[in-house]
Amino acid sequence: MAHAPAARAEDVARAKLLELRNAVLKDGKTALDKAMKSAEKSGKVVGARYELRDGKLRLGVWVIAATGPVEVVVNPKTGKADAPVALAGADADAAKAAEAAMAKATTTLADALKKDKPAKAKAMTVTVELKDARPYVTLVYALPGPTDGAWSQSSGVYID
Repeated sequence: MAHAPAARAEDVARAKLLELRNAVLKDGKTALDKAMKSAEKSGKVVGARYELRDGKLRLGVWVIAATGPVEVVVNPKTGKADAPVALAGADADAAKAAEAAMAKATTTLADALKKDKPAKAKAMTVTVELKDARPYVTLVYALPGPTDGAWSQSSGVYID
């Protein structure tokens, strides 16, 4: 019984990921690489992800602007970018850590998305961090098809 709370937490996390996957496949018309392209007008892109906020699909791109770390929200259906909003606290720290990783990268996050993409999948998240002092990108994809099999896939790639 000691493992029951952990198992429930894992079930909740899995359910949330499945809900996100379903929303991305249904309403995520803007590919992450296109969203990053829209957001790079504000600075250097260091991450992007789809997420659900209050039940609505949202696409956020973290950027290092001249003024510091910001998030550019991109409309998941149209690809239109909103004005950047300053990041603070843990989000700003995470964006700065991603910036340090990207400083060692020899390719962009958009190019990393293309390296290991499963057929017919949609990227949900691309993040970068230093792993063994090397820039390492984690990619999470939504896979189409029934949910009783594989419906998401994670992979990683060094980009130095």
